[in-house]
Amino acid sequence: MDFIDRKYILLSSPYLQNFKDTGKIFKIKCIYCGDSKKNPNKTRGFFYVTDDNKTRYKCHNCQVNVSLYQFLTDHVNHLCRDYRMEKFKDNFVHTEKKEEISFEYTKSESQIGLENKIKSSNVLKYCKHISDNESAYKYLLQRKIPENHIDSLYYVENINIIRENLAEYINGEKLPDVEAIVIPFYNKDWVLTHVQCRMLNTGESFRYLTFEVEKGHEKVWGMNNIDLNKEVFIFEGALDAMCVDNAIAVAGASLNASQKFYDDNLKDYTMVYDSDYVSNTEIFNQIFKAVDHGNKVVLYDDIFVNTYMIDGEPKKLKDVNDLVKYGVVSNINKYLIANTYKGLKARLILSSLSINQLTRKSKKWENKNQSSMSGMKQRLKIKRT
Repeated sequence: MDFIDRKYILLSSPYLQNFKDTGKIFKIKCIYCGDSKKNPNKTRGFFYVTDDNKTRYKCHNCQVNVSLYQFLTDHVNHLCRDYRMEKFKDNFVHTEKKEEISFEYTKSESQIGLENKIKSSNVLKYCKHISDNESAYKYLLQRKIPENHIDSLYYVENINIIRENLAEYINGEKLPDVEAIVIPFYNKDWVLTHVQCRMLNTGESFRYLTFEVEKGHEKVWGMNNIDLNKEVFIFEGALDAMCVDNAIAVAGASLNASQKFYDDNLKDYTMVYDSDYVSNTEIFNQIFKAVDHGNKVVLYDDIFVNTYMIDGEPKKLKDVNDLVKYGVVSNINKYLIANTYKGLKARLILSSLSINQLTRKSKKWENKNQSSMSGMKQRLKIKRT
């Protein structure tokens, strides 16, 4: 076994149950499936070396089979950066393709018909790891997306590659030939349910497209990453959620649309709406409904109203990612918690915003009306002349 691989397995051992060094392989209680429920001493997970001298992890129980780098990313993430630096010396970009976690599940009736076709859960094998594309990788670094989340992303040269390798979409209409960052959506059991493409170089009008991989699952990013015993922050966009600890995202859908899912699957959560709710009546009404349901919501202070000097130019921020990207807040989680409200307090703040909206609309109407009257008087003056 490679010296560096062995070193990092040993460094991981305090975090792994029933760790055993047999001399040839390392055995543990599988951290993916929990191993045997009957016998707590079972160690069916193990690290081994392939014929081409690659260190991998496999479990005889759940059949998960991933590279050591993937294992560290999933379970001992704080070691990943040092491992990558040692493994690839001065090269900070990991060039080994990252694999999705693949479990063996009992096929549903709807899956049986696909048995000899495309296995949708393996669609990520047609993508490259995000670090294989310099521009996509730099884009995420510039947005200050945390490295542990960047390492979980993929890149595809043409989004039709994904369409053509998902049985549900094979016969569908051809999509534009554009490159994209690929964001995998896993449920809490690590089943790949959706993949979202963040298009590159397509402008603001066409940026996101989400494919369904497994039917019957809510379109939610991040369920595999959260601690259900802690407060969960709910966002619309996955890239915003990646900037916050213990967060999920509903992939551009209305936060309210998945209310039943939150109630059924989360113990404590706060809903984080887009910052334009002050001017967007639809989002404003959604927040009111969430508060009426008893939910906690984030109601921002003037942070998105103020103008900031960014690179020597005045700029207004538009989302949570901007707050992180430009370093406006030092701790985004603390900021969100400090601006979280529910019940009567939330209603009072929203009511004051509603009054301000009406005042602004009234003034806008008055200004427009005055302008119209002024124009009319001018026209009448011309006619008299």
